[in-house]
Amino acid sequence: MRLKRGITLNQNFQIERSLSEKGGTASVFLANCLNGHHNRKVAIKFARSSSKGAMDEDVLLRHEVDILKNPTWHHPGILRVFPIPYC
Repeated sequence: MRLKRGITLNQNFQIERSLSEKGGTASVFLANCLNGHHNRKVAIKFARSSSKGAMDEDVLLRHEVDILKNPTWHHPGILRVFPIPYC
């Protein structure tokens, strides 16, 4: 997936650069938060998918989000998932 620098997503995030476009299940981009904490940098992960609908990777990423958004789950090497209004 390619996104140009400066593109705005959901009126909340502005893409700064790609962090990884060659991951096995997703592409990850560094973005700036446009609402609330203006100095906050966030990583945005996009699942690889096709026009045929959800692929196995989409299902895995949904499961990953369910785990990461649980406020009691922590791991020192993994980023937390925050809802958009938190940004």
